[in-house]
Amino acid sequence: ALPALAGSAIKRLVCFASQPASQHAIRTALNAISSNIEVIFIAQHEVIAPTPGYSIARNQRSAYEETFKQIQQVHGDFDAMLYLWSVEDPSCIEDYACIVYMLQAIAAPCFKVKRLLLAGQFGKGGIERCYLESWIGFARSTGIILPTTWVGVVYREVDSINTSVTQEWMQILWAELHSTEADSVLYRAGIRHTCQIRPTVLDQGPSLLKVGGTYLITGGLGGLGYLFAQHLIKTQSANIVLTGRSALDQDKQAKLQELQILGGQVFYAQADVSELAQMQAVVKQAKARFGQINGVIHSAGIVGLEILLKTKIENFQRILEPKVKGTIVLDKALEAEPLDFICYFSTASAILGDIGTCDYAIANRFQMAD
Repeated sequence: ALPALAGSAIKRLVCFASQPASQHAIRTALNAISSNIEVIFIAQHEVIAPTPGYSIARNQRSAYEETFKQIQQVHGDFDAMLYLWSVEDPSCIEDYACIVYMLQAIAAPCFKVKRLLLAGQFGKGGIERCYLESWIGFARSTGIILPTTWVGVVYREVDSINTSVTQEWMQILWAELHSTEADSVLYRAGIRHTCQIRPTVLDQGPSLLKVGGTYLITGGLGGLGYLFAQHLIKTQSANIVLTGRSALDQDKQAKLQELQILGGQVFYAQADVSELAQMQAVVKQAKARFGQINGVIHSAGIVGLEILLKTKIENFQRILEPKVKGTIVLDKALEAEPLDFICYFSTASAILGDIGTCDYAIANRFQMAD
């Protein structure tokens, strides 16, 4: 259930908005609703400094809790919070640190925020949509660690990017802050879309696999990747290119020999899927040996184990890299290859959330959105 708002109204709102034009539009929109709404702005220090009121250096973790404490001492408790830096500054869309630090600060014992809304926009065909949709991983995973704060995501597709918060944007966000539905939403062409799980029927079509084809498998000596390598060799007499971050050891050598006994031509390349130069080298090696690459199975990934409220941003980013950065790197490294398919392995955490680490749910949601 959503945390209740007294009288279904928000009296004190904290907005992460830096630009004077944004702040003016927000005040104007709120004044049209009620003269009793107090809005408190937090600017991004790197964008506008110094600024009247409050500002935060976005990658300084302690600054978030210190600023929230100052606001509470001066103004009292606040009902809701809007994160709008990503509307004004597209670089914030890819910077998960801002949201991680915000959530860690909200978890401090003295703070009570009933609702937090993360907002962003993207142009048609842009990778920004994948990042914004991945934020749903926060919304689906924070219930277990922030039970008194509802976290939601509102993102919309726009024909042209306006890097200030407009009154139209604020009207949408205000309505979502008062929504009785615990869901994140997408606005496209003025239509509000919510996430739905529906049954579907998969029709069997012609196989994309080729007998004697060549297939690149990231994380290929892990459990899932190795199973696919075995299957492709047994059923398609495939050539297999396996990648992994670690060097070959005795166990990996044994697995390679098992695949070769099955009749496959296999080679292993030590490469980090999140490093473009390394993956470009793998593609070059694979083509030199087998002529072409027919398909890709991206099964590399790391499971997050540290609860969001305690983790360091470096550890958080480490979980994201194989699935977020790795997906982008693969797309770049293989952009000239006439692939029959590329298969990304996401998990149920993309829909259900994870155990409060957030990183694993975000990484898998990004892949689902790609």
